[in-house]
Amino acid sequence: MNEIPQFYTEEFPRLNIADMDILSHTAGPGTRLVLWLQGCKQNCPGCCNQNFLAIQKQHLVLPEEIIGLCRKANVEGISLSGGEPLLQAIALAPLIQKIKAEGKSILLWTGYTLESLQAISHPPEIAQILGMTDILVDGPYVQEQRASLLWRGSQNQHIHLLSRRYPTTILEHKPHTSLSFAHNTLCLTGDPNEHVLASLAQKLQAYGIKITQPPAHTRE
Repeated sequence: MNEIPQFYTEEFPRLNIADMDILSHTAGPGTRLVLWLQGCKQNCPGCCNQNFLAIQKQHLVLPEEIIGLCRKANVEGISLSGGEPLLQAIALAPLIQKIKAEGKSILLWTGYTLESLQAISHPPEIAQILGMTDILVDGPYVQEQRASLLWRGSQNQHIHLLSRRYPTTILEHKPHTSLSFAHNTLCLTGDPNEHVLASLAQKLQAYGIKITQPPAHTRE
């Protein structure tokens, strides 16, 4: 493979965003603006972000809006998830460049492995993004290898520190799970284990809320 297909290029410089939130430690070091980009072609069985996989337009956002949110929340950096962020590499590269100029860090999740990305020749923005990324979490989600790990959902995925911004001791941190409620949707971010889900169900039941199916969606 030497190419990653690109989508929504007609919307440049806008990015097609499925969701966004401000989270602490769940999606990387410190407080971060997390962007879930819409669209993925991997279709990993058991993916927790099923609503973000379709190649369809959701929220078209200009880079200036994202930078404004970073400044307003004074975040440590941005974390890019999805979906598959690199399906929008052409629009993503200039955004990351501007974010880095603000002194912020970049964490990127991708279903591609670092080795395969290093062999990509098109679009050239893939190499540019790798050169600006501080933390890369790579590899597809494998349901049979599910585990509660730092910033990962399955054991085949790896964390790569691509810059010197963070020490290797950061990899010793314990995984976090956050809970938020917006637009009539209960959102769990991270990789909640069965104990967390059982505790959540018990607490909600105390308020007369019964969970009969998994939460509306989880995000990582």
